[in-house]
Amino acid sequence: MIAGNMRNVLEVAIKYVGAIGTFNQHNPEESSLVLGGFMVILKLGLELGRCFEEFQGILDRIHNHLLYLPMFAKILH
Repeated sequence: MIAGNMRNVLEVAIKYVGAIGTFNQHNPEESSLVLGGFMVILKLGLELGRCFEEFQGILDRIHNHLLYLPMFAKILH
């Protein structure tokens, strides 16, 4: 849930990077470093959010299978 909300925020921020790139033309040496760093952080945030959601799905599937363990324990004893 939190990862989904964060992804929405990051995707909106990425939409405005083009406008920020226009300001980059004034002094490209320093501002390119700032803009590039900002883009890396945004894209890493999006990728980490995707990984977190995938990991959460895996844990949910494992949890569903763990519910059957008490039944198997009774059968084996």
